[in-house]
Amino acid sequence: MLSWIEKLSFVQSIGCLLVIIVTSKLALWHSPFLPLRWILVGFFLMLKYYLAWPDTLKRLQSDRDGSMLTKIVQIMPPSFPALLSMHKAILSSFYKWIKHEPLQEPRLKGERIYFSKKTQYGTALIIFFLACAVDIPFSALMVGLIGHDHTQNVRIHIAILAVTIYAIICVLGDRWSIKDGYHILGIEFLYLRLGERFSADIALSDVLTVEKIEEPVRLWCARNKKTFVDKLLITPIDTPNVLLRLKPHAEIIGKSYKASRKIPGYIFLYVDNPRDFLSKLTL
Repeated sequence: MLSWIEKLSFVQSIGCLLVIIVTSKLALWHSPFLPLRWILVGFFLMLKYYLAWPDTLKRLQSDRDGSMLTKIVQIMPPSFPALLSMHKAILSSFYKWIKHEPLQEPRLKGERIYFSKKTQYGTALIIFFLACAVDIPFSALMVGLIGHDHTQNVRIHIAILAVTIYAIICVLGDRWSIKDGYHILGIEFLYLRLGERFSADIALSDVLTVEKIEEPVRLWCARNKKTFVDKLLITPIDTPNVLLRLKPHAEIIGKSYKASRKIPGYIFLYVDNPRDFLSKLTL
């Protein structure tokens, strides 16, 4: 159980918290024990923090000369400083997009494996902007119908507008960070790079098998009895088309949304040309 919780990423932990809150709310709807759900949430957070303490201690030891504010940030759960680093990187990418600065390419030797030439990210971006264009007037209409006073309505409108603008900035920054992006297949390592979202160096000697996958990941996991903690998706937004199986003894640490995490045994990738990638990858 502890190892299962330790494998959870930041996003997966938030999902588990939501499940705890909703499930306990439904199970204890009219019960006097309903406040216990917050005790369960607190216990889960404390357990997650306890399991992540070795990483927290390493960060503190590597930043002994930092300011008090920096040390306070570093002593928080690892996901919190990672979240700050992620937003900082995305805002930096957005600034580079405004200035049209070229992205810094990885200084690694090997064959480029592109994932950005045939991606559907552009289509998703159009849908996102259309949704924002529809949501802003719709939200304004709903706020007006709720019946708050004028001052409160103005505050809500400003909050909705601010959140929408920030979401657009984050999406544009993320898009620029993976623009023309690629992984690198070296002689001994497969260097996975997905903009600011993910990075890991996979030793080819740690890869058990590699295969082309044509079914949805959800169906594959159900058929092979694998849970979400056993897999990792590395794709801009597209359906993965390559599956890497790592050897059971492989101990690989990567960066997922700027947070260090152990890479699970099943890595689902999206690449533009899976057949070409499989022909170049020799195990």
